Amino acid sequence: MSWFIIVAPIFVFCLWYYCRKILKNHFFAPFNISPKYLYPLDVLIFIPLILRFIYRLKPQIYSSFIGDLININFMMLGVSWIVISYGILFFFLERKWDKNEEKYDPSRRLFIKKNLAYSGVGVLGTVSSVGAYQAYNPDIKKIKVPLKDQDKSLSGFTITQISDLHIGASIGKDFIEEVVRDSNKLDSDIVVITGDIADGTPVELANDLEPLKNLKSRHGVYYVNGNHEFYWGIDAWMEYLPSLGMTVLDNNHKIISFNDTNICIAGTNDFIAPRFTQRYTFDPKKALEGVDRETYSIMLTHRPRSFPYTHPLGVNLQLSGHTHGGQSYPWNFVTGLVQPYLAGLYDHDGMWIYVNRGTGFWGPPNRLGIGSEITQLTLG
Repeated sequence: MSWFIIVAPIFVFCLWYYCRKILKNHFFAPFNISPKYLYPLDVLIFIPLILRFIYRLKPQIYSSFIGDLININFMMLGVSWIVISYGILFFFLERKWDKNEEKYDPSRRLFIKKNLAYSGVGVLGTVSSVGAYQAYNPDIKKIKVPLKDQDKSLSGFTITQISDLHIGASIGKDFIEEVVRDSNKLDSDIVVITGDIADGTPVELANDLEPLKNLKSRHGVYYVNGNHEFYWGIDAWMEYLPSLGMTVLDNNHKIISFNDTNICIAGTNDFIAPRFTQRYTFDPKKALEGVDRETYSIMLTHRPRSFPYTHPLGVNLQLSGHTHGGQSYPWNFVTGLVQPYLAGLYDHDGMWIYVNRGTGFWGPPNRLGIGSEITQLTLG
């Protein structure tokens, strides 16, 4: 955690320094706007950023006002790539103009600069608005998971998957109430939550977590942790979540029956566990201990990259999250370079893997082109 606390502020400072230069030289200068009007943006960048890291160290300072400030900060940082893109565009335009001075007189250059600045403001506003709408309004995705002939008796079994809620500064009680309401409308046989439930401690977020008690299904609500629970005190989370009516799967499983056929619901801790504690381990083999290989098994594990460990165990369906599907354009292309299974349903040599894009979001409330989701999977 210490490296993150050191590196992240340096990264944000460098990012804002470059964005500030672009705003000053290309968005303010063409209109003779004084650079002093950038000072309020400086405050909205750095004060919430400082509060964010104090909150990480002292979660008890959390309040809805601090959450709103952090949200604004994240939103501005989330669209910084647009400012940088315009900076790159201006750089190449000015190089072109310098080579063809006689073709582009100063008045024409100013006209182009002003119109580009206008378009930049429009793009920033549009991306922020659309991205925020997609972040706070999860899609309901319905997925059919094929069954082998020997498992056809399980046809029609339904699973609602929620993942990566990241309850905290940007996501609160109102959003969770909507998620619970939409999930319950699906009326599934089981509900599963595949990690990263919050960014904070359960004590400080208790009010925002309360609606999760109302999640309904015929055979229970099952939970496995993600990496973010370890950042905020894994012991407290593992002790608290059963009070919300969840079955916490800590390298164990539960057998349920559907159409007189057994199904194994297994779960393991996040891959990151050994870095924080020896009490919790990533051990999918232990999670399936004592389960007949002929029994249809569903493995809950936060990271889709767990497949090299789950596939040899004969798991039929792996449910994961973590990737957020890249969360927002254009970062999905970058995330796709390091995640072989980014979002959606995949057939990995006979084992089905479903990667939920995330019901919430982390950081910027912006999911441009990659909406958040609540998934209902139906075996068939």
